[in-house]
Amino acid sequence: MEFVSSWHYVGGVLVDEFRTVDGLTSWISIHQDRLGLAPGAAICVHSPELAQVIRVREAIRDLLDAIVDSAQPRPAALRLISEESRQAHMASLIWPPSGPQLHWPSGISTAELLIAQVCASAVRLLSSPRCKILRRCPAPRCVLFFTALRPGQTWCSQACGNRARVARHAAPGKVLRAGRSGAPHPGVAGRRLADADPHLPPVDGVGLLRKTVPGDAD
Repeated sequence: MEFVSSWHYVGGVLVDEFRTVDGLTSWISIHQDRLGLAPGAAICVHSPELAQVIRVREAIRDLLDAIVDSAQPRPAALRLISEESRQAHMASLIWPPSGPQLHWPSGISTAELLIAQVCASAVRLLSSPRCKILRRCPAPRCVLFFTALRPGQTWCSQACGNRARVARHAAPGKVLRAGRSGAPHPGVAGRRLADADPHLPPVDGVGLLRKTVPGDAD
């Protein structure tokens, strides 16, 4: 969930943490322990790999959309995630004096490791009971998915719940409509991020959003 949340709003501005090589490198550095990278491992990402990482993110969002909407995902998205998830089996468990860790074959790039791990994680999520509590936040200026930890939870965070209520009361008679890719915002309509420019955000920076944040029920 953190991976797809790398595309999000900050202060009303749509931010893509993978917009640049430096942004993707920073994100990987923050999550390197969860990705199975050894402490202190070199993180090297090349510009041509950005496009593939973003394609994988779009494909995962398409599968999450399908779960939330009880629909079928695009076959290409399903095929991509399924195929890339198999690459996670290249890793083996080793046990140095510092403790157990994953060992990846020499020659695998940082981007390949990232893609294998996030796709394998997506497969585990979508094939587990947890997918039944997966939600898409309907708040204005939010494009995040979250897992609802309690009955009636509508928003990914209390801030989103407050913003949605303020918008509803400020514009009586207007209906806020959310497409499958999230709440309404310029240039991003419909269910797929592929329909939007993945480099929309004019702001750089890394602001990790948690995968599960207790929110207010409407």
